[in-house]
Amino acid sequence: MSAELKTNEGSQIAENEAQLVTQRPSVDILENETEFLLLADMPAIDAKQLVVRLEKETLTLSGRSNIEGFAPVEYKRSFRVMKGLEPESVSAEYKQGVLSVHLPKPASSRPRRIQVQAG
Repeated sequence: MSAELKTNEGSQIAENEAQLVTQRPSVDILENETEFLLLADMPAIDAKQLVVRLEKETLTLSGRSNIEGFAPVEYKRSFRVMKGLEPESVSAEYKQGVLSVHLPKPASSRPRRIQVQAG
């Protein structure tokens, strides 16, 4: 009887663990002279369930999908970002399963053209 109880307990634990799947979303990182753009594939999430957090030099993207009839999926991924990034300047939008995060570069890190003077 105790062996049967242990088996049942193990099944319940396995079922509970299978209910939440955690994934690292695939992310494309694009760069131009003024910003970095992160494009994270995070399908089937209500935009209200998405969290974009910038703390010191760590940017974290997270969210959870809850589609009826499917196991919930939790997405989470963190990135180290450059110093001097202003949290107020970061913006994000969610459209068709893709989270777009705009990270403007600080003015001090943007390339600038240096005037060459003739001797």
